[in-house]
Amino acid sequence: MIIELHMLQNFAPSCLNRDDTNSPKECEFGGYRRARISSQCIKRSIRKHFKSSSLLPMENLASRTQRLVDDLAQRLIKQGKPEEQARQVIRRVIQGINLGLDDKDKTQYLIFIGEEEIARMAELIMRQWDVLASSVREGKMDKKKKKDESLKGFSDVLSGGKAADLALFGRMLADLPDKNIDAACQVAHAI
Repeated sequence: MIIELHMLQNFAPSCLNRDDTNSPKECEFGGYRRARISSQCIKRSIRKHFKSSSLLPMENLASRTQRLVDDLAQRLIKQGKPEEQARQVIRRVIQGINLGLDDKDKTQYLIFIGEEEIARMAELIMRQWDVLASSVREGKMDKKKKKDESLKGFSDVLSGGKAADLALFGRMLADLPDKNIDAACQVAHAI
């Protein structure tokens, strides 16, 4: 099924969308300079509307974050795990599935990840806690080693789950191209 929408919207003089130099985005159309609203801006407003209007339950939505370690750590701490040990285990898991982290425990880029994926990853860490915690304690993380049995199954968690906005807008993970999700819709710039 293909649904194509064309809409006209009128905006009062304003700066709805800025570029990297903080100037209003614009383009030339019909021989005149016109304001332009980027497709990224439109998609972000749709994602925000999903969350603010409660159209879908939170477990069926995704979030764009660099703070995956913090999100997972909060879930493990609620289940009684010590914070520092939880963070070490989470770092090991995230680096083990080839998602890089900086010194502040942030991923190298924004990751569009579903709530269900985060919950499943936390659940899998809890199930394999003893093995993961002992390998962290013993310092067994070999960066050159591609296969690690204790990390088996973690990359399978990144399937998208039931996140509607993830299915709608897709996802690209540069470090894990097999976990990319093709978008179900396309959004063009508005002029």
